[in-house]
Parts: sequence; C-alpha cells; structure tokens
Amino acid sequence: MRKIAPLAAAAVLVGCATWGQMNEGLQGLLGQPIEVAINKIGYPTSEQTLAGRKLYRWGSSSQQMAYLPTTTTTTGSFGAGSGFAPYSATTTGGTFVPVNYNCQITLAVDAKETIIHYEYNGNLGGCERYINALKK
Repeated sequence: MRKIAPLAAAAVLVGCATWGQMNEGLQGLLGQPIEVAINKIGYPTSEQTLAGRKLYRWGSSSQQMAYLPTTTTTTGSFGAGSGFAPYSATTTGGTFVPVNYNCQITLAVDAKETIIHYEYNGNLGGCERYINALKK
C-alpha cells in the first residue's frame, strides 16, 4: 500500500512529519469522497483513468541547498626542546549540497468518487507539506 524512495545520503532533518503520519492521514481518507482529500491537501496536479480506475495525483518536486557541516581533526608532533611534543587540532567547516525534495500521492476512487486506495512515494522533505495538511 505504500512505496517509499530512499532518502538522499545528505538528508536534512524535517520538522515533525513522519511516514506514520502520512499513512494515518491517507488511511483516514479511505471511504471518504474525493472532495475531502481536495479540501485537506489541495487540488490534484493530475487526474486520469487507468485500467478502468480513476486516479487523482498530487505531486511536488524541488531542489534546495542544505548545509552539510564537516569536522576535521589533524594530529602530529613537533620538535620541542630535546624531543617531540604531540599536537591535535580540530577544524570545523562545511559546504552546501543540493538536496532534492519530491513527493507523489495517488488516490484511486470508485464510480461514486469515493476513495478506495492510496499510494505515495518520495522523501520526507517533499512530502512534509502533505503530511502536515493531512494532520489537520
């Protein structure tokens, strides 16, 4: 019933949105008219009929930059007096990396426009806005 694409290696922590909340929100739409979903998460981005089933799809995709901090430790020794003394230094820095956020929700309805099935895929960054809307 659910499909989840793996998160990017440089995933950014997302608010309080969870996959459990997505499942719970979409599960709560089962048996409801499609208008309930539209009122909660907005108008779908597409609508089509496949294999005799009418499908409504919501989708979003964006790319943002996320700061990825790095810490480097350097160790060694240096000449001091008649011997060597150890040293250690830590450097903190970072870089910005591109992060792709995406989400797609598909709801199938019966002939009376009642929601009978759902699927979703993407990552938390892309699905967060839908999860938050479903929680309301």
